[in-house]
Amino acid sequence: MSDPKPPRPAPGALLGLQAAAGNRAVAALVATRTGVVQRSTVVQREPSAEQKKEFDGYVNQGDWGRAAWVLNGWDVDDIDARLKRNLSPAQLERLAEGAWFSGKDNVDDAVRKRDPLARAKGAIRVLAPRKRWDEAAKVLGAVPHRTAMTYVKDLAAKGALTNADLRVLMRTAPNLHLRPGDTLTVDATEFVVYADEIRAGGDPAWRNNNPGNLRFWDGADAAWGSIGVATGRFLIFPDRALGFAAIKKNFDFKLGQLQDPTIMAMMENYAPAKDGNHPDVYADNIVRALGGPTSRETRWSTLTPAQRETARGVVVHTERENPGDTFTYESPKLPVEVRELLGP
Repeated sequence: MSDPKPPRPAPGALLGLQAAAGNRAVAALVATRTGVVQRSTVVQREPSAEQKKEFDGYVNQGDWGRAAWVLNGWDVDDIDARLKRNLSPAQLERLAEGAWFSGKDNVDDAVRKRDPLARAKGAIRVLAPRKRWDEAAKVLGAVPHRTAMTYVKDLAAKGALTNADLRVLMRTAPNLHLRPGDTLTVDATEFVVYADEIRAGGDPAWRNNNPGNLRFWDGADAAWGSIGVATGRFLIFPDRALGFAAIKKNFDFKLGQLQDPTIMAMMENYAPAKDGNHPDVYADNIVRALGGPTSRETRWSTLTPAQRETARGVVVHTERENPGDTFTYESPKLPVEVRELLGP
C-alpha cells in the first residue's frame, strides 16, 4: 500500500498566507515542508489598502523617512510601480533621502533605477552632513560628471557644504576630478581647465576662449561645440577659433528669430542693457567700422558677408580679451586645491 499523499492547501488559504507574509516567506515555508523551491512570482503579493493609504499619508505630510519605511516592505515590483505614479523628481529625491536616513535599501535601489540624479541628491543630503565621503563618492559615480559637478558646487554656493567639505568630497570622488571645461574658484580666482593648460585671470572672453562672451543655453555644446560653463554662465570653448565661429552662428540664429532687425536691434538682443551692457556702444562701433551710409537703423539682412564679418570683429574688440595667466598641469604655481583635483 502506497503512502497517502499530503493534502494540497486550499487556494484561499495560500492566498491569505501570501498576502499576510509575502511571496518570499511563503516560498521559504513551502521549500522547507516539501523540498521544492517555489518561485515567488507565481502569486503576486499586493500591498494592502491600508499600506497604500499609510504611504500616501506620509507623502502628503512630507514625512519621507516613514514613507520609505512603509514602502520598503512591499514587493520590489510594487515599489517600482508606485514610483511611476505621480512622484516628481523632487519627491523622489526626498524619498531617497528618507531611505538613506532609515536604511531602506529596497527603496533606495528603486529610486536609483527610476532617477539616478534624484537618488544621488537624496543620498548626499544624508551622507555629506555625516562626512561619509567614500559612500558619497560612490553615489556620485552613477551620475554624469558635469551634472555631479554642477550639483555639488550648487550645494556649496547655498551653504549646504562648506568649502573645506567640498574640497574633501571632490578629492574623494573620481567623478568630481577636474576635466577640460571645468572650473574651480580658489580665493576668488577662477581657474578654467583645458586639455593642455589651465587659465586664470584676464578677461572672461580670453579665459573662456569665448571672444563674444556668449552665455549658456541648453544645446550650446551640440550646436556650437562649447565644453563647459564659467562664472556668469559664460560658455567655455576648447579653442578660440570655435568660440569665434559661434558668434556667427549666434548672429545667424538671431537674424532668423527677430523680425528683420536693424543693427541696433541686433545689438540690443545680443548685449541687452538689463545685463549691464551698452548695446548703443556696440551698434555705434559697428556703424563707425562699416562707414558709408550705414546707421543704427540699417537692416542687418542688407549687410554683405564681408560687412557681417567686420561687425563680428567689432563685437570681439568691444568685448576685450586681455590675457591672464596660463599654467601647465604640473606647474608648482597652481594652488594645491587645483593640482590635487586634476585628472590624469
